[in-house]
Amino acid sequence: MTKRLIEKYRLRPRKRLGQHFLVDEKIANYIVALARPRSNYPIIEIGAGLGALTRPLSKYGNMLIAIELDRRLIPALVEVIRDIHNIQVILADFLKLEFMGRFSSIVSNLPYYITSHILFKLLELDFEVAVLALQKEYGYRLMAKPGTEHYSRITVMVNLLADVKARKVITRRAFYPRPEVDSIVIEMRKRKLKLKTEDLEFFKSIVTGLFTYRRKRVTKALKYFLSKSSLNVDAERILSEARIGAESRVYWLSVDDFIRLAEAIKQTIGSNLHMVP
Repeated sequence: MTKRLIEKYRLRPRKRLGQHFLVDEKIANYIVALARPRSNYPIIEIGAGLGALTRPLSKYGNMLIAIELDRRLIPALVEVIRDIHNIQVILADFLKLEFMGRFSSIVSNLPYYITSHILFKLLELDFEVAVLALQKEYGYRLMAKPGTEHYSRITVMVNLLADVKARKVITRRAFYPRPEVDSIVIEMRKRKLKLKTEDLEFFKSIVTGLFTYRRKRVTKALKYFLSKSSLNVDAERILSEARIGAESRVYWLSVDDFIRLAEAIKQTIGSNLHMVP
């Protein structure tokens, strides 16, 4: 179906948009099955493309908001869904849209080049489950354990906000044109936030700042961060209050370690909290 539409509408996938269309119907059905809504709230599809996921997602009967950035694809997408009435197609950049309310499912075959931006925007929304196909190595980063090669600030930030599970590796043959790497399907469910919402940016600044010195001892990395932030705070005292060993490396710290670290700094600097960059 997808290749036929590409030929019919003389479409050339745009590399700058990271367009790799899903052509494996079994994989599409697998993703749609994982995204099965447990409520009547709307479904969001980010990057509807040529409708490989859009049409099967509509079978659940929920209102489906299909977002697509590339104007050239809309005529082909409309052809695929022309007899379906529970779909709203929006020609827009997902990153520039504002959303309100709750959603049952969020589904996307994420373009590799902009995965992080979409992921963090997505995690701002109120949803029950997100089912995403993304670059395999990036998926492993999201699920990495502290102290391992793939563990990063992205791992910490995403796992603060969501529970992430790997569901299925997808070979590059499932896409057209074929990407250079394989993909993975992940399932995400929002976690109960262990921080106050207003402290999220503060937490992010600490995680980002320390991961600049990923393999250094956390004492030295924290001293660098506090100095750059113009905060006259004793790093050793902060680590002691956070129950973090002074000899630990930054990439050994768990999400809970970073939470305790943020809380210890916050208690120490008090009203100067929002001065942290």
